[in-house]
Amino acid sequence: MTKPHSKTNFTSATLPKSLTLLSAITLLTYTVLRAYLICMTHDESGSYRIWLDFNIFSCFIDPGCWKTANLHFVYVLLMKGTVGLFGDSELAIRLPSLLGHVIYLFFSWKLLKMWASSSWMLLFGFIILNANPFLLEFFSLARGYGLAMTFMMVSLYYLADFIKNKQRGAAWGMFIGASLAVFSNYTLLNYYATMIAATTIIFLFQYFKKIETDLHAWRHLLIAGAIVSILLAAILYMPITTLSKVGEFEYGATAFWDTFSSSVKRSLYGVKYLHMYHVEVLGGLFVLALTLGLVMAIRKMLKTPEDAKAQFTLAAFLLPLLVSVASIVQHHLLGVNYLVGRTALLFIPLAAIPFYLFFENLLQEKNNWYRRALPVAVTAFCIIHAVRAYQFTHSTEWWYDSNSRAVLQYLNKKTPEGSTMKLGMHWIFQPTSHFYFKSVPFSFCEPLIYEKEYRSDTFYDYYYIRPNGISKINPAYKVEKRFGWTGVLMVRDTT
Repeated sequence: MTKPHSKTNFTSATLPKSLTLLSAITLLTYTVLRAYLICMTHDESGSYRIWLDFNIFSCFIDPGCWKTANLHFVYVLLMKGTVGLFGDSELAIRLPSLLGHVIYLFFSWKLLKMWASSSWMLLFGFIILNANPFLLEFFSLARGYGLAMTFMMVSLYYLADFIKNKQRGAAWGMFIGASLAVFSNYTLLNYYATMIAATTIIFLFQYFKKIETDLHAWRHLLIAGAIVSILLAAILYMPITTLSKVGEFEYGATAFWDTFSSSVKRSLYGVKYLHMYHVEVLGGLFVLALTLGLVMAIRKMLKTPEDAKAQFTLAAFLLPLLVSVASIVQHHLLGVNYLVGRTALLFIPLAAIPFYLFFENLLQEKNNWYRRALPVAVTAFCIIHAVRAYQFTHSTEWWYDSNSRAVLQYLNKKTPEGSTMKLGMHWIFQPTSHFYFKSVPFSFCEPLIYEKEYRSDTFYDYYYIRPNGISKINPAYKVEKRFGWTGVLMVRDTT
């Protein structure tokens, strides 16, 4: 006969832990399948072509490397290794992002385990931090955004560990993780700076409230921060100033609303719930929860300033707020445009952590049935959204390349063996098409030409163009095949 406490242990611990593990396996399987199935994209292909055989370490003394911000240093370094070991398949090229996803899953679990009040709340937090489809997109692409989120999560874990245990290793882990995030993608400089600001606020709060603070332990943080920050500044001075001179930081939005709305829209991943007002309503509810959570975090810090969980909760709420404030200040004082789309990706995990902690504090204050129902409802929404949003066909950021591989496969099958023809294409499709010509390789046509403008003559036998380009090319071309909403393959009419 089963003892009652065994059943209780199963429902309170074993079941939610098993579901958390199952969630991690499911999410990793999703990103692996996407990395294997979806077509290479414009930026991935360009990065592969430019940097694979280039000595990227020379870029820290050569301003010529920084004509664009395409070089995601840590990713390219790892990609050189995976391509060298496993060849130039899509999966091999994207393997560093998949490895980053494993690390992100692990450290997000460790971070939640540190503060979760129960195994069920840990499961809830794990889904909040990991199930966002826009975030997952970058763990299956050969760009530095996913790795940047990975190292930011590592840094956040060690930030929490330092606040809780005040150990030297955690101080170093926090800054090394943040610096690796910066080397993965320079937009993470926003996180690096606000991480320092948030921890400084926590320290000053304890100092002025005369809490018994181990000043020696905080010196570990000061020493690690000073050394890593000086090295980071010395290494990045030339790349950052060069990129600034060539206008790479001029891209982005002109209003902070665009940062917010793009993060909500891309998280919804094309799925609509409330017709035209889904961004305002869902985004508004999220902001309301964060605002209430910030008030609760401040109140808790005032009541129990010595409590490590209260300190980390306040720091977690401060981080997205400080990044937002820093963006607004930079825009008005320096003319730097706001982060938008993939450059604003850091807001997703930075906002997810305080969102989770809001529910932790809510249940800690009063654990009744309707408060317990709230995280259940949010978890259910995340699962429903995952079922509706997850797909294995394309990248939403570089959607136009979803059929670039299929076009070449179609023409390869159509062209008689031993024959060659001339293929032209809109410039936006050229990097990915060039990648497949080299990696497959294809030999059915002459080398591709990179052209910014459509030709008006009939030089090409086939012309792969954007749907709105039909009227811009010679009328001698007729539609051969439409490839979804991304492009049209035209053939020269020889009759």
